Parts: sequence; structure tokens; C-alpha cells
Amino acid sequence: AVSAQGSAHLPSRALPCALIVFFVGSMVRPGADKVGVSQHEEGDSPVTDQGGEKEGSEDGGLNLMLLFAPAAPEKPDDPELVPLSDARAKKQPCISAKIPPYTEPFVPITMWVAWLGIAGFVAIQLGTYALTGDSFFGTITGGVVESLRLSTGVPMTWHMMTGSAMWTLGFVQIMLKNLRHGSWAWVHRLCGVILLLLWFLVVGPTAAWLSLHVGVGNAGVQWTMMVFAVVGMDSTSWASYYMMRGLIVIRRRTRGSASVDLHSRLMRMGLTFTMLILFQRPLQFIGICIRKALLLLSYVFPTDSWLAHGLQGFVHYALDHNVILSVTTMHPQALLFFFFDGPRSEIALILVGVDPKDYDEMVEAFGSAEPYLLEKLFWRLRYLLFFLLRYHVTNGFTVDPVHKH
Repeated sequence: AVSAQGSAHLPSRALPCALIVFFVGSMVRPGADKVGVSQHEEGDSPVTDQGGEKEGSEDGGLNLMLLFAPAAPEKPDDPELVPLSDARAKKQPCISAKIPPYTEPFVPITMWVAWLGIAGFVAIQLGTYALTGDSFFGTITGGVVESLRLSTGVPMTWHMMTGSAMWTLGFVQIMLKNLRHGSWAWVHRLCGVILLLLWFLVVGPTAAWLSLHVGVGNAGVQWTMMVFAVVGMDSTSWASYYMMRGLIVIRRRTRGSASVDLHSRLMRMGLTFTMLILFQRPLQFIGICIRKALLLLSYVFPTDSWLAHGLQGFVHYALDHNVILSVTTMHPQALLFFFFDGPRSEIALILVGVDPKDYDEMVEAFGSAEPYLLEKLFWRLRYLLFFLLRYHVTNGFTVDPVHKH
């Protein structure tokens, strides 16, 4: 029999295993038959990457995945499903050109404003930590939520520090475009490698762990925090998927400059999913201010009056700090509930800029033109998986996984 203390550590082992199975399953493809190879003009030789695979071919991998693979034809049967990658590639600038100067298109001012807001958030977090030894929201909530003084303080500290470093590297990757080419190109590549290492080794795992181990607060809102756990796990899965696919695309680069453009879009999308919390933080702060105002208002009335009791009861249950955290996190992350098929959903394809009729781009972006069974099962059953993991962490929604030291 497993002890209660030992079972508390099982989610930390089960979560990485579940994520590894998903990512391996969604990226491992049958390679022996070269299913789904795009057709080339008669007399043309297919373009190959460093690994020797044909352009437009699906990812190579274990033949075991043939059990889960759809019966894909060697070329699209639908006349509308034609390779458009050549036309897209012609529109892309030749980024491998050796002629200086290595200039990039002008960065919109809105991008600089957005990154200024990100820098402000990071400065507030790190500044509060330097002054108080706690996070900003841990400080203003009295150590109730997201506090470094809780039992989750160590992973929270690692998540906060490495996440700030990862966003800094993301700024270098996205905004400092002139570093992508020429003699300084090594800076772009090195920052990209460190960014991915930070996400997959520290930021991503701690984000998933903290989502599952979020506390239920004084009001004991198990079901409300279950929603938070599911939403947090979901956004972590999306970010991991896009970053992994972006890495695969740039390593293979089967379509030249069009592949680099696709890599850029996938990585930006993945990084955006790590920043969804920035939409939530202002709402959480407003909720905390409203809570504080109602508490002060309750003191205006006599302590034994029904108005005072009513306001304090409303604040205690409806505006509990953990309730505010969960409800505000559902904006905009809860919209992902409508993305039934994950990154292959129609809205997700539009956001990334992938044309579902572009056979070559679909294969390069997702590893196959059609989703494999294991991949489809994960995205359609992911909420059930996250629910079961949270159920296990809380011992059937009866235990608060967080306590103060």
C-alpha cells in the first residue's frame, strides 16, 4: 500500500509521463512508407533537408504509430488541397542572403508598447521580491495566493525567476530582428536554445505543477480551483506543443525561407500562450481592490447589523482571493475550451496563419496533413485528463494541497 505522503508525490511523476507520452505520440510518425509525400513537377528533383526526407513528407518515426495513422494517400485527392508553399515562399524575403545590410521590416509601435507592459510586470514582480521576499500578489493578499511563503514557494520562485528570463530572451528573439542574420546571428540562435531549455526544463514543468497544486483558500473552493487547474494545464500544453513544433520546423527547414517564416509564427504563438497570465493580472488586481473596498465599507455599519454581516459574508465566499484568482484566469484562457481539436482547430489555424488547404505547410507545421489518433485523443480528452490529475492531487477534492510554512 502506498502511504498518503508518498501518494502526494505521484502527480509530480504522473504529469511529466503524461506530457511525454502526448508529445512523443503526436510527433512520432510512420517513416517507412513516406506517407503523404507531396508531388513535384515532372523532371524536378524533390528538395531534401539535412535528414534526407523529401519536402512535404510526413515526419519519420516508429512504425508502431502506423496503428494510429489515418490511411493517407500519397497525394491529396481533393483538387483544392494543393501545395501552396511555392507561392508562399516566393513572397518571403531571402533571409539567407549574404548581402548587407541585414535589415528587417519595421516593428509596429504596438509591439513595443506590449513589450513595455511585459517589462513593467516583470519589474514589479522582481522589485517586490527584492523588497519583501515575496511576489507582488503574495504581498497584497497577505500571503494567501501565489505567495513564496506557502508550501509551493520553492517551485513558485523558480517559475518566477526563469519565466522572467525566458520573456527577456523572447524580447531578443522577436524584437531585435537585425540579430537574426550576419555576424550576430549566433546571438539569436543561442537565445533561442536557452529559451527552449528554460521552458521545457523549468518554466513549463513548474507551471503545470503549480496549476495542479493550487490551494483552495479559506473558503475551501475545491471546484472553483479545479477549473483554474484545468485552464493552467491547458495553456501549458498549448505553449509546449507550439514550441516543440517550431523547433522541429527550424531544424528540418524543408521549404527554405517559408519554413523560417512558419517557425517564427509557431514560436510567437507558443510564447503568447506563456503570456496569457498578463491578461489576467490586471483583472485580479481590480478584484482585490473591490474586495478591499467592500471590507472597508462593512466597517462603516454597526458590527452586528445585517449589512455588515452581509458584506463580510459576500467578501469571504464570493470574493475570496482564490476565487478571484480562478475567475479572472478564465479570461481569456477559457476560450480554449472551444478549440476542440487543439492546434488544428479552425480558429487556431487562423491565429497561426496556417492555410488548411496548403498541404505542404500543414505537414510541416503539424507533422501530418491529418491528425493521428493518439494526437486527436489527447486534445479531445485533455480536460478529462487534467480533471483526473487534479482529483488525485486533492485526494478526491477533500484536501487542500497548499499550506503555510
